[in-house]
Amino acid sequence: QQYLMDVIIAAFPDAFHLRTLEQLLSTCTSLLETVNVKEILVSAMNRIAGFAEEEPDAIPADINAFEIFNRHCASVIQARQQKMGVGGVLELQAALLGFSVQAYPAHLDYVDHVLAFCSNILDAMGDETLDND
Repeated sequence: QQYLMDVIIAAFPDAFHLRTLEQLLSTCTSLLETVNVKEILVSAMNRIAGFAEEEPDAIPADINAFEIFNRHCASVIQARQQKMGVGGVLELQAALLGFSVQAYPAHLDYVDHVLAFCSNILDAMGDETLDND
C-alpha cells in the first residue's frame, strides 16, 4: 500500500492531485497500520506546494488545499497518535506549516492555526518523549 500511494503521488500530474485531493487523502485513514501515512501526507504536501510555488495561480479558488490537508492530518493524528508519538505528530505539522507558507504565503492565519495545534498537542502529549517515531 505504501508503494502504491507513493507511485500515485509521483505519477499523476499536479492538477489531477488538486482535483482529487479529497479522495486521495481519504484513503490514508483506511491503510494498514504498518503503512507510514505521515510520509504519504508529507509527500503529497511537498508535491502540491512545489507546484503552487512554481505557478502561483495553480491552486483553484474553489479548492482550499490547506483545509483539506489540515483536516486529514488531524484525522491521521487522531487515529495513529500513539504510534506516531509526539515527534511524528510534530513532523507532520511542520510539513503542513511548510505547505501553508509555500502554497498560501498571504494566509498567516494558517500559520497561526498550525502553531496553535502544535501547542495543544504538546500540552496533551507533553509527557511523552520526542523519539517515539
